[in-house]
Amino acid sequence: MTSVCVRNIGQLVTCDPSLGPAPGVIEGGAIVMTDAALTFVGRESDLDRSLLHDDTDTIDADGHAVIPGFVDSHTHLVWMGERSDEYALRAEGVSYEVIASRGGGIAGTVRATRAASVDALSAAARVRARRMLEHGTTTVEIKSGYGLDHDAEMRQLDAVRSLAAQPALPAVVATYLPLHAAPTGDRATFLDEVCSRGLAEAAQRSRIVDAFCEVGAYTVDECRSLFTAATSGWPSTISYKKTTAASCTARSSITRRICSTGRLRSAHQS
Repeated sequence: MTSVCVRNIGQLVTCDPSLGPAPGVIEGGAIVMTDAALTFVGRESDLDRSLLHDDTDTIDADGHAVIPGFVDSHTHLVWMGERSDEYALRAEGVSYEVIASRGGGIAGTVRATRAASVDALSAAARVRARRMLEHGTTTVEIKSGYGLDHDAEMRQLDAVRSLAAQPALPAVVATYLPLHAAPTGDRATFLDEVCSRGLAEAAQRSRIVDAFCEVGAYTVDECRSLFTAATSGWPSTISYKKTTAASCTARSSITRRICSTGRLRSAHQS
């Protein structure tokens, strides 16, 4: 049995308003974990010492705050390339659409990501994930979407999967995002491959499928095709972005279509 006690906590944030002022702050708190399960959360003065054992590892928080780990539910952690010059352009008032039309934006990252191996993608993402953990993120969702061809998308998901198997990193949830930037070839052919081969192989690597429904990216009908195909055997939920009126319309339409199948738990805005 492994037991850990964290004591002398100045402010223990529980996210349970019934335990103290929002968001459930306990002054002078302590927590006890036994075999990775919380067995006590409360004021240290209320701690039942019978929960502690001779081999309990006791950590003195020295009056610091203890908070739950952050959950980052939308990231693109696996990528290659450099786009810092675009910050200057955006600061000058240049729109993302104009930057993309010049070959920048997502397309710039796609070129660099497509050229990278799984090992290179994983190594670059590992540094970012470790930095996230150091700043308190304990669970991270990671999307593909910078490959935009089948093999490159699978390499991204394989890199995500490799992160999930490594110690000292946040817990990882993989998302397949095949419809992100517009493809360079025939859109119909690209969408057909995503809805067949893409979904079939991504299901071995990911729990979620996503799409970017937006002017200049993918239409309502294209996203509907993907999500409808995903209802056939996809193991979990789907999500999509909405930033314009057209995207909001897509949310209502696609949600009705998907929920009518009863095969997915939810259609969730990301």
